[in-house]
Amino acid sequence: MFHQSLHNQEVQNVFHFTNKQEFPNDDELNFRTTDLCDEFFTRVVPNWTLATTQQLHFVKITNVCLIPRLGPAGEKLIEVGTGALANDSLPSYCAAIVSVQTGLSGRSRRGRFFMAGMPEDFCSNSQLEPDQFDLVQAVADTMFGNFSITGSDFFNEWIHYSKHEGFGDGVYTMAGAFVITRVLARRNLGTQRHRLIGHGT
Repeated sequence: MFHQSLHNQEVQNVFHFTNKQEFPNDDELNFRTTDLCDEFFTRVVPNWTLATTQQLHFVKITNVCLIPRLGPAGEKLIEVGTGALANDSLPSYCAAIVSVQTGLSGRSRRGRFFMAGMPEDFCSNSQLEPDQFDLVQAVADTMFGNFSITGSDFFNEWIHYSKHEGFGDGVYTMAGAFVITRVLARRNLGTQRHRLIGHGT
């Protein structure tokens, strides 16, 4: 999870990853759980920085191993980190949209994530202007390029949909995991009601 803050409102982006290889023991699993936080920071956050305003503050990156259940957790605190653009940001509940696709049909086999901190000056008519769109697409390309077949030696990014698990007790299995084949920015802006001031995270 990538934790951020915008206009005193908490912003969270949740991503799911799988291991590309089996880890031989618990020590290796524990190390890689924390290592994913470092890889995300090194591989993804630089382009995320270029696409967002200085009003968006980066707080930390956390990782929890869900399979096996109650597995190890890792955390990387970001002591100093903000977006790079000096412009005023759109409100906390407005965000760029990135579509995540698996090549399979059905809403449960595709997803999206939202990027807060879009600059007001680079948006018009509720859309990203071309240069800003390119910056958001660069984040999408970075996510896919670094956490797919190429890139990281250890981690793949997947979509996880819990309704495919067949369990009602929150147990995660690979039955609900689908490999990502395409990640695309959308020109239209989106809104998230739960990011309104006073509505929680």
